[in-house]
Amino acid sequence: FPVTIRETGVGGALGYYGVFSNDQSQSWVEGVALPVTYNTIEEAVGMTLGGASGSRVYIENTGVYNFQFSMQTYHDSPGTEILSIWFRKNGNDIPRSATDIGIDYQTETVPAWNYVSSMDAGDYFEIMVSSTMTDVYSLAIPGRTGPDRPAVPSVILTVTQVMYTQTGE
Repeated sequence: FPVTIRETGVGGALGYYGVFSNDQSQSWVEGVALPVTYNTIEEAVGMTLGGASGSRVYIENTGVYNFQFSMQTYHDSPGTEILSIWFRKNGNDIPRSATDIGIDYQTETVPAWNYVSSMDAGDYFEIMVSSTMTDVYSLAIPGRTGPDRPAVPSVILTVTQVMYTQTGE
């Protein structure tokens, strides 16, 4: 994965961050907990992807981090299905981190929220999903024309260190 290293921010802010996405649709299986996966590192400083499927964001430096995601979901059979989304840290479910989302038939729904967690160097964070049916997806859409517009990834995860240090004015 390509990695871009940036200079210290305006005012001297120093911190770690990453942006991860997946340009492939992801299928969710009825009654099975599956991790959200990423196949692209848009940018990353102080963190990387890991795990067999690219589902784990490994933190390289101890600190407090904000994990923000959006996921375009869809299902293709009549009715409303429930998608449960929650967070894991080092393979353990984070208590009280789950939310259930109703996904309507042939309607894109975009769940998006954030979670702040203290992380030690070497810890990893995952987003987990389960569905009430097997016809629920995180949908990726390629770039389009008329007008030209970029692709829609199935998921985008942005991770920012809350604050490490700041110098300057």
